[in-house]
Amino acid sequence: MTQRQQVPPAGFTLAELMVVITILALLATFVVKNVWSIMPGVKLKAAKSDIVNIVDTIDSIYRFRNNNRIPEALQELVDPDVNGQTYLKGQTEVPRDPWGNEYYYEPQGNWFLLGSAGPDGDPDTDDDITNQSVRDRGEQGWPASRQVDLPG
Repeated sequence: MTQRQQVPPAGFTLAELMVVITILALLATFVVKNVWSIMPGVKLKAAKSDIVNIVDTIDSIYRFRNNNRIPEALQELVDPDVNGQTYLKGQTEVPRDPWGNEYYYEPQGNWFLLGSAGPDGDPDTDDDITNQSVRDRGEQGWPASRQVDLPG
């Protein structure tokens, strides 16, 4: 008589699957928590970079092409010229800050105030990011004429 060998069942047990799922959930929680905690700093740096780019565009390109005049509104930077080009390359709408709000722009003679209302979305609060003290400080390698305030 031939004796058959019993083959163990293939696959994982429910307990093994639950352990793996639990470990993956813990790792995902750790990663999400750490990534989420750095987001405010990333948004502040993005807003600062946007403001510096817009200021540079106005000071370097717009003024040069428009007899040293500044735009009356940011919309002028995205309206196509006679060649179909915009001052903010490839953009057809005025950019928004990282929190989804419009940048505020206030022309004042031959100077202008450009800023983001910051994380709280309210202008004229401590978390605003503006070009107002651009001339007052030089940080992180930016020329003093291109500095932008970062709260905190």
